[in-house]
Amino acid sequence: MNAIKGDLSFDPYGVLGLSNDCTDVQIVKAFRKAALKWHPDKNPDRKKLSEEMFLKISQAFELLSDPAAKAAYDRLQAAKTAKAAYIQRRQQTCSAQKVRLLEELERREAEAAKNQDATKVAKRNLEKEIQRLREEGSRLLQKEREKLEKQIHENFKNFVEKPCCSTGVMEPARLKVKWKCADASARLSEEDILRLFEKYGKISMVVMSPSGKSNAIIEFKKEADAV
Repeated sequence: MNAIKGDLSFDPYGVLGLSNDCTDVQIVKAFRKAALKWHPDKNPDRKKLSEEMFLKISQAFELLSDPAAKAAYDRLQAAKTAKAAYIQRRQQTCSAQKVRLLEELERREAEAAKNQDATKVAKRNLEKEIQRLREEGSRLLQKEREKLEKQIHENFKNFVEKPCCSTGVMEPARLKVKWKCADASARLSEEDILRLFEKYGKISMVVMSPSGKSNAIIEFKKEADAV
């Protein structure tokens, strides 16, 4: 018959109304039935359509009646079906993965926003605590300095050495003062000593302890100023 020309653009099983597990007898029977129905001589009013259908029926029969050609066609269709199934599964998998990725992205964005808010709150709380510590530290420092000043005034007349006045000349008087300092930041400076004792007389010199201890020597210009 040699009706097949080029690749088939139709399903030969569908044209003959057969399934792909049909027998040779079923193929012949289906061909005769379809050929009789669509023979051009029996369809003069549908000549063009009948000619096209009769050609397809002939091509389908020629392919399916040849075992080797039928097997090759079946393998091709199986490969196409497997490929289509693979593509479908791939698309479904990709779609599912895309959905999961989008959900994960939304979750992370929400978590990041939450963490950012928590960070802002924590930062504000830290700033408040720092401000509180500054205020409390200033008050504690002031109290410590007041204690130092009180202690120095109480020990004002404790001399390390007394001035000698045997010559009749008024010698400078020196006074050693000590204080207790629990906080190193509250340690008195030379300016603090001058401020505290200048009301008792004119001070010519203040010598702070070189070892960093809480004591100093104050030299008044007159002995009377140190009393």
